[in-house]
Amino acid sequence: MSHIYMKPHPDTPTRARFFEAYDRRGEQSVISICRQFNIARQTAYSYLRDRREFGDEAARRSKLRKHKQAVRGARQGPNPKPTKQASSNPKPPKQTPPLLLLSPSHPLPIPRTSINSSQLPTMAGTNPDLPLREIHDFMISIAKKSGERIISATPTTAASGSKKNSVDLVTQTDRDVETLISTSLKTQYPTFAFMGEETYKPGDVLTAAPTFICDPIDGTTNFVHRYPYVCISLGLAVDREPVVGVVYNPFTQTLYSAIKGQGAYLNQTTKLPLQEPTKLEGLSSCLVAVEWGSDRGGNDFKVKSETFKRLAAEREAGGGMVHGIRSFGSAALNLCGVASGGLDVYWEAGCWAWDVCAGWVILKEAGGIMVDANPENWEPKVEGQRYMAVRGGEGQREIVEEFWGLVAGKFEVGM
Repeated sequence: MSHIYMKPHPDTPTRARFFEAYDRRGEQSVISICRQFNIARQTAYSYLRDRREFGDEAARRSKLRKHKQAVRGARQGPNPKPTKQASSNPKPPKQTPPLLLLSPSHPLPIPRTSINSSQLPTMAGTNPDLPLREIHDFMISIAKKSGERIISATPTTAASGSKKNSVDLVTQTDRDVETLISTSLKTQYPTFAFMGEETYKPGDVLTAAPTFICDPIDGTTNFVHRYPYVCISLGLAVDREPVVGVVYNPFTQTLYSAIKGQGAYLNQTTKLPLQEPTKLEGLSSCLVAVEWGSDRGGNDFKVKSETFKRLAAEREAGGGMVHGIRSFGSAALNLCGVASGGLDVYWEAGCWAWDVCAGWVILKEAGGIMVDANPENWEPKVEGQRYMAVRGGEGQREIVEEFWGLVAGKFEVGM
């Protein structure tokens, strides 16, 4: 059912607190923020819809103020009226403090960085022949258009199916959204290749040609259950290397994007990570994301389940005793969580290039690293199906080696 808002919610203290926490912690914290401030989840999502439809109130006031100043300047013309003589002891101009981000993991407030994306370079230095900024912006427009299709859809059992087993789900919406994305991209960039989850066939390989890599709905199981951790994952790889990434959650209107060499951003304005990275002190201080995946038997399932136990076990028993283990159901959003700094590590095997290509660029541009989920391989391939992401900060190598020491065997997938 669509909603028509005649005006946005008033700028109440509750709404202000919600957005302060949301902009700092990202979309994966919506539910916990609601609990923290005793906000109904439906109210929180209406706040987010207001922001999308009406924009940020402070930004609107700033635009109006600049417009009025411009009008006054035009009316005064080349010979403006003389102004009053300044006082011999003028008051110093009032300084507006920067918006601060506060985090329990960082003892000091950190100024929030806001960037005008139009001021960024138009090309990536690594490939001057491709207009990566233009491609990036077009990918964002497609992702948002696809998000509207996802929001308006109502997945049902009759419209759902499975590819491999009862937990490897696909809906008609997955197929429709991929068709929308591939058609738009091929029309705009007819010489580029396309690799999508719903049209992939065994034997298809990623080549050195510029290739769009797409998961139309990353988190299909969440989508079927109407759990809001769902996104469009859209990346561009050149020479088999991710160079542009766009990850968009239409339920929370949260956009992560990056171009190689130009940084990673939340909603195109806030630079990632969301706070100055702190030192990685060891796995016992880490929040780790993992996924069970759709394979529920065999060697790789055993490697996962045994490693999960080792991560959680107390250190006296040889375990990592990590702060916590999270499973959100979306590889792309997990990678963005690591890029943002909310998650410290994401370890996965069994997913595909379309699950990680976009998030890969965002992660690396935010200072994170990507290695193999199997020990000893520091240079994984985007199509390798085994990945471990570590957030930015001193101590990345030590975290990787400590994690590898807890992996119970080796994954066979991707070998």
